[in-house]
Order: sequence, then C-alpha cells, then structure tokens
Amino acid sequence: MLRAANERAGKSTLLFPSPVDSKPIRRRSATRAVTRLASDNGVLDIGTHDLRRKLASGLGEMGVADQVIERVLNHAPRGRRQAL
Repeated sequence: MLRAANERAGKSTLLFPSPVDSKPIRRRSATRAVTRLASDNGVLDIGTHDLRRKLASGLGEMGVADQVIERVLNHAPRGRRQAL
C-alpha cells in the first residue's frame, strides 16, 4: 500500500501531497486517501493512525532516537504546552 502511495506521489517529497499545491493534504483527505489505497490493494480495516503507529515502530526498530520519532510524528516537544 505504501509503495502504491509513493508511486502516486511522483516526484513530491511528501507521501500524500496535495493535488492543488505543494503542501501536505488535509487530515480528512489523508483519511480518504488511505481508505482508497487500502481498498485498491485489498487491505481491510486500516486508517491513518495505523500507519503512524507502524512508522513509529519501524523507526524504533531501526534505532532512531525517540525524540526524532516524536518530531516525525509531528508531536510537540515534551514539557512544552501548546496554546489553546
């Protein structure tokens, strides 16, 4: 499924680029894209959070530092509160 997404992304540095501009696609669009790719590839019951979890696990198994994984997942640094 990820290979198919990578092929669809073409030369973009993003796995799910927006078809409109060079920004990432919106969250709702990402969910629809994952659902469509999963269906097209015979994968049932998967969502964007499953991909994030798999990415984090894979990076951890490769020895990537926890703080790098957190930033890849776009998590705020620990100890820093976000404004409401």
